Amino acid sequence: MNATFRENVLMGANFDEVYFWQVVDACALAADARLFPNGDLTMIGTNGVNLSGGQKVRLALARALYLRADIYVLDDLLAAVDTLVERHIVERVLAADGIIGHKTRILVTHAEHLVPLSDMVITFVDGSMDVVRQTPLALGAISGDKLDSKGSMSSSDSDTVSQDSGVADMYSKPLEYRKIASTWSAIWRFVAFSGYGTVAIMMVIQLGQTYALYYTESLRTRLMIDGDSDTMVQSLKYYLVVNALVAIGGHQICLFEEWIRETVWTATLMAKMRKQVVDLVLSMHLPILESLPSSIMDGLFYQTRWELSHNIPSVLCHTMLHNTLSAASAITQVVKSSPGLLLLCGPLIALGYAIECWHGDTTTLLHRLHRDELQRPQDHIKEILVNSRELLRVHGITGVYLDKADRLNLMELNYRLCISAIHGYLYLVMALCTEVINTAVLVLGLGQQFFGSTPMSPGELDALTDLALRFFNRTHTVVGLKGLSENNIDHLSRYIAYMDGYERERPRVIESNRPLASWPETGKIEFCRYSMRYRSELDLSLNGLSF
Repeated sequence: MNATFRENVLMGANFDEVYFWQVVDACALAADARLFPNGDLTMIGTNGVNLSGGQKVRLALARALYLRADIYVLDDLLAAVDTLVERHIVERVLAADGIIGHKTRILVTHAEHLVPLSDMVITFVDGSMDVVRQTPLALGAISGDKLDSKGSMSSSDSDTVSQDSGVADMYSKPLEYRKIASTWSAIWRFVAFSGYGTVAIMMVIQLGQTYALYYTESLRTRLMIDGDSDTMVQSLKYYLVVNALVAIGGHQICLFEEWIRETVWTATLMAKMRKQVVDLVLSMHLPILESLPSSIMDGLFYQTRWELSHNIPSVLCHTMLHNTLSAASAITQVVKSSPGLLLLCGPLIALGYAIECWHGDTTTLLHRLHRDELQRPQDHIKEILVNSRELLRVHGITGVYLDKADRLNLMELNYRLCISAIHGYLYLVMALCTEVINTAVLVLGLGQQFFGSTPMSPGELDALTDLALRFFNRTHTVVGLKGLSENNIDHLSRYIAYMDGYERERPRVIESNRPLASWPETGKIEFCRYSMRYRSELDLSLNGLSF
């Protein structure tokens, strides 16, 4: 089944490291397992795509031995292995002092040179059965010529370790990718990937919206602190008209922006990435494609593609660009109206930034743990339960994997509770900062009322509180952008790595090497010292061919 080498041996049984390596060594698999890229935790692929025929037989034998059965029926076990491996298995497994020497062993074979080792020989000839009981000889009593009567060593398994370990290293080792270093690096990579034109249009729309909101809020602030009743009426009428126009126009612009993002940006990205993933699948070497877990390709085609084409544009437009411009607008208003609020909100923003960094680092760590310790094992067990259900049923271990799935589901619930608690703690800190700002502005107003020369009016106090809260919330949102795009960066890094990390087959037509249009009619076909190899890591299959 498409699982690790260890899982294919254990088949749901408890892991006993000492006995496990005894079994693997007895089946002549220890050297192979240790040379795999991830040792006994290397994925061997569906139907053992990364194993030779002899390794598959020995793996099946190791699986049977690890179950510690009382009776073993071995059907033509030695037909797919060479002479050296056969002798190793006979000595370490089948002989009287082998790992199952004290168990009942029924060997179905054409290897007549092994008959002296058995205590009962059943021969089928022309529909009749002949049963002979005998005293088995010790392994050392059989001459080497008889035991090696299979002839010279076959080339398929003689160099199993060196040959198959290369196959395992090429096809079983998971692709490692370097995560993009920072949020801004990821933004530039994504903008370059998706195209500058659409991003420029979205930026112009956001700038227009931000300026309209900035102008409206400035009118509202001046209206709240205006103490002249005559000008207040005119200011109120003008503010209501402008606010209505901005609200109506803003709604229409938001719909236009969403249409551009969904129809132009997202749809173009979806089509572009679909083509790239399909091209990757069609041009990837077949053994590599067959060895990849289906969850990887499903993740690239569905989850990662959706994340890059839907979530990241939304994050760029609303979370980052809109909030950054809104924070710049709030800072401008504070500098123009009441610079003293910078001293009040500055320490709270620094506190919010520290809390946000802690929140981002903690949630990032939890997300990575969730991906590595929960999501990947869940996908792995789901794939085994779906694709290897017949094998699980034959071995009677379906319940073992269902229990593992239940334990992982319980861990998933605990993870979600932990994330909720962290978000609740962040919300509590932000609520406390908001109350501190309200209280500080109120104390400032009371101090101005009792000790100042010009007391603050209720409108001025309300305008100051509103301005301080806007400044704090928008600035805090911008400084806390680190944790919001962490998952997006991970998806973008993985997608770029998979698009660039796997070697692809040569295209059927190399446009740069096309001959002239008149070439088939004039001239001749000639190969001069032509050399080629199927893959870059293989030796030349044609070397210096001329004709």
